[in-house]
Order: sequence, then structure tokens, then C-alpha cells
Amino acid sequence: MGIFFLNVSFMGVTLYGYAPFPEFHLTDAITETLSNFLLEGRFLSLFSMLFGVGLYIQQQNFLARGLEPFPLIRSRLLWLMLFGALHSLFIWPGDILLTYSICGFLAWHYRNLEIEAQQRRALLFIAIGTLAYGLMIFLPGDATWIRGNAFFNEQYSAWTGSYGEQLLMHLFMTLLMLISLPFTLLWFVSGVMLLGISLYRRGLFDQGLPQGKLGKLLALSLLLSLADTILSLQSRPKLVMLSDILVMLSAIPMAIIYAHLLVKFGRRLPWLPRRLQAVGRIPLSLYILQSCFGIWLFRHQAPELLLTLERIDYLAIALGYALVQIILAGCYLKFFNQGPLEWLWRRLAFGNKPINNATNTHESNT
Repeated sequence: MGIFFLNVSFMGVTLYGYAPFPEFHLTDAITETLSNFLLEGRFLSLFSMLFGVGLYIQQQNFLARGLEPFPLIRSRLLWLMLFGALHSLFIWPGDILLTYSICGFLAWHYRNLEIEAQQRRALLFIAIGTLAYGLMIFLPGDATWIRGNAFFNEQYSAWTGSYGEQLLMHLFMTLLMLISLPFTLLWFVSGVMLLGISLYRRGLFDQGLPQGKLGKLLALSLLLSLADTILSLQSRPKLVMLSDILVMLSAIPMAIIYAHLLVKFGRRLPWLPRRLQAVGRIPLSLYILQSCFGIWLFRHQAPELLLTLERIDYLAIALGYALVQIILAGCYLKFFNQGPLEWLWRRLAFGNKPINNATNTHESNT
């Protein structure tokens, strides 16, 4: 659900996302600043942590039932990989499922390390991914991405053209992602997954953060976000790319804080986790549905919105759709126990094997 706040501006021209106006827009600057502090990269990091936690919990559940975990986990990840590839090629090439499934295999190998060693491994992977992404700053850049210029108009026409044209763009982006994955996101996302597992084993998702940690993480995230915001508002492309690295780093402590807040508020406001758990029970179906909605709206029904919408408009659309997802999930689960794609995924991965409760947590974290 939360990831749509980040994806919504990429549903149209997926390769480049939001195109700034040639003139200064105060609302854009304010919205981008708030996004840098509260949204950008936060949900990707949080969901990566939860995906890692799901792998670890599912391993524990399989072992408790006397089952060998790896063949079952491998089957689920391979089928998720196929879902992600199909989603990326035919619906929306900003897909994260393919990345998660590949990174899940790497994280799996380090799931049972001692907690301290696991955290060191996580930080090493995050550092490798960050360094690799930093080296990309020195690669030749594309043309200036400004709304209304020739490059924007060329991309706009390609991404809102025929479905055949869009498929070619999807294929290009999917191949580009697969080529770059071993050098960038593979390490970063796998590291965040391992960090999530180690924090789970330390009790974060049951008890929240220990005394004194919250303030330190908040200060670190705010400091990195401030530097990111300053760089993102610069006119030099290299500095803007450097700000993307700071986004990735600032997102991790804030994602941990969000996990802490969910634990604490869940105790005081019991209705909140119930609503979120409903969404978490059918995440795959909702994720694919939001892609279908975004592609339908921005490429087919009203592509002209890409010419006029400001950042705050995208934020409003994402907020409205998040409320729709919460309502839809609650209503759907009154009649069914699992989402249609969750059912299909489980059936493909396990066939008719009597494996039920052991998979619930993993699905809710996917």
C-alpha cells in the first residue's frame, strides 16, 4: 500500500518519473521536501525488512512442522520471480517482485548467522550497494528531464503510445534492471532484508526500539534527509544523483522508526493493526491491482495528466488510493480467506501439500 506513494509518479513515464516544471513551483519544493523526509525510499526499506523477516519466520514455521525449509522457500521465490517478470514485462516495469525474489535467495544464505555477524553482513551489503550506486554518478547522463522540453515530449509520446510501443519500453527497462541488479540493488536490498531479520531477532517487531535508540535514529535520518533535500534542489545533475544515494541511506533509520511506531501505536490503537493486517493478507493482489490502476489512469484514460499534475496532486492520488485499498481489503476478506494471486502463488509453489499457517506470515510481508 505505502509503496504506491513512491510509484505513482512513475506510472506514466516509468523510466524517468516526475518531470519538474521549467519554472519554480513552491508547492513542488514543499512536497518534495516532505517526501524526502517522510516517504522517499522509506517504504521500500520497510518492506525489504519485512520480506526478510517473512523468510526467517517461515523457515521457523516449516522447521516446527518437521519440513525441510529450503525446497519450499525456493519454490515460492521462483514463482514470485515469474510473477515479477510477467508484471514487469506486460504491466509495469517498475516492478519490485523480481528484485525481492532474487535478493531473497542471497539473504537466505545468511539468515541464521549470529545476530552481531548478521548485522555486520547487512551493513556490508548496504555499503557495497551504496558504493556501486555512487559510481554511477560518473556515467554519462541523459538529456535534461524538464516538463515540456523535446526530450520530455519524446518520452511522453513513447510511454503513452500504442501498447506495442510500451512493451518495447518494458522489455528495455526489465533488461536494464536485470543487468544492473548484481551491481546495485542486489546488495542494498539483500542487506536491508538481513537487517530486518536481525532486528526481528532483537525484538523490534514485538517490543519496539530500546530506550535511547529512537532519538539517535531520528537524528540520523533527519540529518541525511536534510542533506538529500539540499542536493536534490540543485541544478547540477551530478549533485541530484548524489542526493539519491542519501535518500537510500536516510530511508533505513526512518523505516526502523516506522516499524517501532507501528508496534507502539498498535497497542494503543488496536483498530489500526487490524486495518493494516487486512491489507497485509492480500499484498500481492493489491500490488498488481495498483499497477493496473496506475497504468490505466496515466497511460490510457487520462495521459494528459502527466502534462499538468504537480507533486502534491500525485500525493493526493496516492492517499486516496491507499484509503480505497484499506476499504477494499476489509470488504474482500469478509468473503474470502486469501487474495486471488495469493491463492495462485501458494498453489503453484506447494501444489496440494497441506501447508497453510506456515505461509501466512511470509505472504503478509511480501
